[in-house]
Amino acid sequence: MITRNVGFALGFAAFLILVSLAAVLADRQGWIGTGMPDRIVGVLIGLTVAVFSNPAAKRLPGAGDGEARTAAHAAFRRFFALTLVLAGIGYSMVWLFAPVALAPWIAVGVMLAGFVIIGLRGVLGGARAPRG
Repeated sequence: MITRNVGFALGFAAFLILVSLAAVLADRQGWIGTGMPDRIVGVLIGLTVAVFSNPAAKRLPGAGDGEARTAAHAAFRRFFALTLVLAGIGYSMVWLFAPVALAPWIAVGVMLAGFVIIGLRGVLGGARAPRG
């Protein structure tokens, strides 16, 4: 299991590096427009967050074999994963459509909003058992 996960992660990292290098090479050759390498890398970063969000949610505290699994913890893990997947997709979409000068700021805002929403749900009782 661990070997498969490490193999996937290494393969994904190699893919990210190769695509980034290809984008820079294409930019230097004049095959793509100015700012496209930044857009491509931004889209890849967002997709990376989206791809690795679900496995990260499975590793949250309370997900271990020796710990009690409650419906509330399972719901919070699903919410965590879904929110990060949507934030990663939003990050990618910002890099696709926003002006290159504004994309870094807007994309980070989208990702930060996802983390704030997750934090609020955790603080306001989303990870606890339902009352009454």
